[in-house]
Amino acid sequence: IVLILFALIFLFIKYSDVELTKKGVLLNAKTTEWKTSSYMGLDLSFEFYYNGKKMFGSNAFNDFRGNDAFVNRYFPVMYEPKLGSSKLLIEPSDFKKFDLPFPDSLKWVLGYLK
Repeated sequence: IVLILFALIFLFIKYSDVELTKKGVLLNAKTTEWKTSSYMGLDLSFEFYYNGKKMFGSNAFNDFRGNDAFVNRYFPVMYEPKLGSSKLLIEPSDFKKFDLPFPDSLKWVLGYLK
């Protein structure tokens, strides 16, 4: 049963990623804080608005985990309304996944990447 549960979670995550790439809406998000995640790591929490409604999300970023330079900043976020999944776009690889150019306004981030 545990194996089936993990398989279902894995499939949902993959499906969510595909839907985010196909049907995602590009919005602007404000980061709010680093929070302990359910996997015992640190996630960067953020908030954004979709159709006038405040939405919340969080993503892990290993290269600059816990760095306060990334809190209270604005970054693009890709949001898929049907599933409610979101992905904060900070690193060049994040933009590449969505075939988007890395913006000049985020070049300061490059100094924090390993």
